[in-house]
Amino acid sequence: MAQVLFDEAKGLMTLGNNAAACPKLAESYRLDPGTGTLTALAVCNEIIGKSASAWAEFLQVISEARQSGRTDREQFALQHIAELEPKLSKLGVAIEPNVSSAPGFEVRRDGVTLGPAAWGTAVPVDPGEHIVEARADGKTPWWVKISIGKTPTIKTVTVPILEDVADPTAAPAPWIVPDTAPTAVAPGAPRAAEQSVTGFAGMSPSTQRVVGLTLGGVGVLAAGLATGFGVDAISKSNDAKSRCPSLPSCTDASAVNTNNDAKTSAVISDVAVVGAILTLGAGAALYFTAPSEAPAKRDDDERAGRAPAPGLVGLRLVPTMSARGGGFLIDARW
Repeated sequence: MAQVLFDEAKGLMTLGNNAAACPKLAESYRLDPGTGTLTALAVCNEIIGKSASAWAEFLQVISEARQSGRTDREQFALQHIAELEPKLSKLGVAIEPNVSSAPGFEVRRDGVTLGPAAWGTAVPVDPGEHIVEARADGKTPWWVKISIGKTPTIKTVTVPILEDVADPTAAPAPWIVPDTAPTAVAPGAPRAAEQSVTGFAGMSPSTQRVVGLTLGGVGVLAAGLATGFGVDAISKSNDAKSRCPSLPSCTDASAVNTNNDAKTSAVISDVAVVGAILTLGAGAALYFTAPSEAPAKRDDDERAGRAPAPGLVGLRLVPTMSARGGGFLIDARW
């Protein structure tokens, strides 16, 4: 799933749809953390204007790149951080001592809890709307929405004294911005790679491959049939012409019949060639496009755009036609 999301995101970025690509990269990284995916996510967020997110992600890229000895990625991230820092806006949350002393006091910014060490410190945030919430036991929840523009700015929000609730027995109201932590997979729940996979027309991958091989076999037989009748047509045509060069206005009935047989064989050969091309093409398409039962995941370097690991990664059968005949080209990629 991580690889599929990464590939889809790359396609969307190629089309310029970065807003749709960034969430896919974020989910791909959550499923399978890798520096290459994180770098792509940081670049994507930078493009769509999420300067703080990109800045934080590039900082993490530097840390991971240093651990793995990837100086190229470290330099790439440092360059982008230098360009992003002048564009960053910051938001701070100030807490008065008499406010934070209330039992059960908690403050969140965009669903993330802020510990006491973070109170009063302005940190980079993305342009857009942000919500600061505060609550305590027996107090009415408080919240405020702050808008951050694209122009770099620094804003501070001060949490006021929370009012007592009118009904202490009432259930506490939910947070406006829910907790953004990912939900853990329940024990025994099927993971993405373990879920059922279907191919063309609802066929299972194994069935699709069997059908593809069967059609390929039929195509091979048709190609053999076309070859046999083609050779027979050429042989009979040459035989008829050798006995009666003036064909088709020849008086030798035997030569004329042989020439007619050659034409019939040629027609059968042509039909068989078309059939071979269609069945071989359909068979190859079904076989090579069948989804994997348990797709193997590429390593992080491949996601970062480096050369794939050794091994066959693509194979196709291409029909070719010319004035002198036809054939097939096997195109493989490693």
